[in-house]
Amino acid sequence: MSEKAGSNIGHSEFQKCCQKVIGQLTPETLDKLNESKDEETRVRLLYEAVTKIEITPDKDRGKSYELALEGKNVGNSFFAKKEHQKALKTYNMAIVLCPQDTNESRELLTILISNRSATYFELKEYKKVLNDIDYLIEVGNYPQHLQYKVWLRKAKSYDALGNERLSSDAFNQAVESLKHSKLDEEAMEAKLKEIDTARKTKVNKVDKHGLELVPSSSPEIFVGAKEYIAAHPKVAFEQDAYQGRFAIAAEDIEAGTVIVEENPHCSVVDSEHALNNCQYCFVSVEQPIACPMCAHVVFCSTICERLANKGFHRVECPVLEVITKKPHTFSV
Repeated sequence: MSEKAGSNIGHSEFQKCCQKVIGQLTPETLDKLNESKDEETRVRLLYEAVTKIEITPDKDRGKSYELALEGKNVGNSFFAKKEHQKALKTYNMAIVLCPQDTNESRELLTILISNRSATYFELKEYKKVLNDIDYLIEVGNYPQHLQYKVWLRKAKSYDALGNERLSSDAFNQAVESLKHSKLDEEAMEAKLKEIDTARKTKVNKVDKHGLELVPSSSPEIFVGAKEYIAAHPKVAFEQDAYQGRFAIAAEDIEAGTVIVEENPHCSVVDSEHALNNCQYCFVSVEQPIACPMCAHVVFCSTICERLANKGFHRVECPVLEVITKKPHTFSV
């Protein structure tokens, strides 16, 4: 399955907008623009012309209920054939594409998230199972008659992770949720027996070593110098007429030592990585959280999604497809 998220608006459309802006400038303004030496001056010269250019991106912002529904069906087919990696890739695609502006679309989204959590359960990636269950609960709209399945999966995942208290709570929730199911009396009795058996027959515990917290980056904490806080204390800066300003090692520095560390003035995920890295914190994403409004970015957590949509992405979201180089493509 290979589908394009969004319209054909791409880098060429952005170039057309730039050409329209240049076309509005007077020869005098063009001369000033060519002679300008800083960004602020260029912005001031271009601002009036830029604000007159109308940008008309895809109103759906790449979202498609039909493609998300198709993704669910294809993912379910892969899951039934135990092709779990293909199922995950397809569910991820569908989650990003799924709109969130109606009760129907949000229900589909929660079903997709639930199906992804079921896939992670088969792969014994229990923490990811729990992450997805938290995600679908936050979205809401998950069908009430199916909720017992999620609670049972949550109980078994906590059990596998060795958390007996939370496992027991989730088993109780599974039993409570059965009253909302559409199971007939015979199927209901069988499900109650399954839950009771699951309580007594514990899931094989994951290796305790796998539960250890592993730092995502080097444990070394960079501490800069007093005068130049972005530079290592053993780095000194000098200047002479021949070399200009330069840095030297004031003392021996061990190989592999970070000598300069500074937060960027600004940063952005490029279009090639927009569906692979979190739009807010840039980490690589295996379990994407979707933007509620567009299908052009992903997040690593609902926390990053909320922070981005309270800030920069709220502004970029409507026009992101226009200012990026090309529409994003999903494929299996």
